[in-house]
Order: sequence, then C-alpha cells, then structure tokens
Amino acid sequence: MQKTCMRKKIHIITPIRPGGPQMWGRLLAKELNIRDEWSATHTRTLPRMIMTPFYEPADVVHTSVPITYRLWKKPLILTLRGNFMIEYYYWARMYPRSIRMADIVTVSSHFLKETLRLPNALVIPPSADLPQMPVRQRTDEHTIRILIVTKFCFPQKSRGVLTLLDALSKTKIKKHPISIAILGGGVYLNEIKRESRRCGLPVTFYGFTDPKPFFEQSDIFLYWSKHDNTPIAVLEAMSYGLPVVANNVGAMTELVTHKETGLIANTPDEFTAYVNELFDHPELQRTLGEGARHAILTTFSHARVVPQYESLYRGVIS
Repeated sequence: MQKTCMRKKIHIITPIRPGGPQMWGRLLAKELNIRDEWSATHTRTLPRMIMTPFYEPADVVHTSVPITYRLWKKPLILTLRGNFMIEYYYWARMYPRSIRMADIVTVSSHFLKETLRLPNALVIPPSADLPQMPVRQRTDEHTIRILIVTKFCFPQKSRGVLTLLDALSKTKIKKHPISIAILGGGVYLNEIKRESRRCGLPVTFYGFTDPKPFFEQSDIFLYWSKHDNTPIAVLEAMSYGLPVVANNVGAMTELVTHKETGLIANTPDEFTAYVNELFDHPELQRTLGEGARHAILTTFSHARVVPQYESLYRGVIS
C-alpha cells in the first residue's frame, strides 16, 4: 500500500488592519492550500497572535508582524513589506528584536533590503493574480477612465492623491475628457475628499470596495506617494493590462520598467507630461498594458513567487 504523505502545516500571521501585508498573507495561504504539500492557516486576529508565542502546532510560522519571543522550537520566518523605521505605529519598535530572533528574514524588494541594512535577508517580490482576460482595446471616441487605488491610513499616501489630481488638472482634459475613480479608505479619506474639491475634476471616491470591476473597466492607472515600498495596487493594475504612471518612490523601479511596462516620473511636471502622452497615443496604452501583463506572467505571478516560499519551508523543516 502506498504511504500517504502528510501535509506540512504553515501558520501565516499578518496585521489586523486591511492592506498589503494582510492581502499578502491571505493570498499566500490560498495558494499553498491548493498544493498537495501544504496546509496553511492565515491569522489576523489579536487573540490568536497573542497565543502564538506560547503554543504553536504548525511546522513553520511565517509572520509579517514582529514576534519577539517564543516558547516553541518550530522555524520562524519573518517577512518585511515596509520600512518599520519610519512607519510610526505601536509595534514598529519590536521589529529589530524580531529580526534577530527569526530563522529567515525575507523582504519584498532590494530597495527595502538596502534601506533596512539587512545583508542576509532574502528578496522575494510580491505577487498578483493574472486574470484571464485580453488586453483592452480602446479608441479616442470615449471618456478616458482613470483609476487610483491607495490606502488613506498614512498621510504620505493620502496626500499623494492630491498631487495626482493637481497633475491631472494640468493635462489635456479639454481635448480628452476624463473620469476619475478613487478607491480606498482610512482616517485621512474625508480630509482628502474635502481638499480634492478644489481641483475641479470629475472625481468619485468609492471607499473600500471590490476593485476588480474598476480594473476591468479603466484605461489608465495612476499612483503617487511620498513613501512606499512595493504597492500591490500597482501590480494588480498591471495584471489587468492597465498602463501605469507612477512616481519614482521606494521599489517602484523593481515593479515597473520605464517605457516597457509603465511610466515612472521623477517630478509632478514629468508626471503630467507622461499622462498627456498616454492621452494622445492609444497605441502606447496598449503597448504598455501588454508589457505589464507579460511582466506579471513572467515575474510577479503566484506561480512564479509562491514556489520561492515553498523552497524556504522545505529548507527549514527537518
């Protein structure tokens, strides 16, 4: 009789607050569970986090929150997705000790590895689904639909929306009518809503909502933030074949290849120029969108990224 192989248990822990790290954990658990080798659980509740250091039945604990002590001997993998040195929240000060305690530390970009000065950290990029849909075909005969997705939990990201709207107000909106959909929520949302009225643009804020229909129906994706690392929203837009225009922040150049999979601006004026270029050249929108989809397929798809984590798990499970 053939012996049945027991699935190894992976316990993934992420922050309570919705956002990139929580989405990362949810998607990683989902992808692991469709494979025969693993059984993954995703924890994002405080009581379960508090109990983890005392008792852990999993074969590997993989966390994006800092665990600073443990009473079990199972391997601990810590994944860092942001710069805790400048992100001021209640457990940021715990990360240095957690880094020392972890058996393996991974980061989502070379930028973050260098910024945090972690020479031994392993770089594993973020990943995104690749929807089964053709790259959109559009003409100049309709309103250009612009999409912005961000978190309004951080002032740097929130005020980046105002920078985007100011840049858009200087584009050829008389020649090319536009509509602007802004997705995301957080404590700064109402403030940005109020200040955005001064731009005089056709803006609609949708708050937290399913972004899929917006990705499917939009023509251009825009992103601007004064502080960031690897925003998942950019990869999601690329996966839907949207041309991306973003500022050169954090690890953006590791996600977007300038003039191949998107456009990266160094100044607001340069940003405006790139948006105008997309407005005037539908064929450039198509070319960048096709390049973006190809980048997801070859570099940032779950099929490419998740096996890198699987390799780590196999290496630490004795």
